[in-house]
Amino acid sequence: MPKAAPADFAQHENPGSMFEPAGNTIPALQERGAVFLACHNAIWELTAKLIEADKNPDHKSHEAIAAELTNHLIDGAVLTPGVAATILELQQAGFHYAT
Repeated sequence: MPKAAPADFAQHENPGSMFEPAGNTIPALQERGAVFLACHNAIWELTAKLIEADKNPDHKSHEAIAAELTNHLIDGAVLTPGVAATILELQQAGFHYAT
């Protein structure tokens, strides 16, 4: 994976800057300090949808598929029990939620 270009906001129109596609990858954003949260509740719901859509060729249990997805998160992603409550905790610690 190529390294992200340095953060130079004056270069917002330069295709070789951090605003290029290589600068918008999860690893590039992590390199610049972004933290990604993975919600266990969302993984659990996604697992149910996969089973419901018959996208379970190994016929694993709901729990087994959720564990499989949880064990294969992107390196550095933080697994939370539920992101809604986690966001509240982070806001109380001084972080701000932005979309």
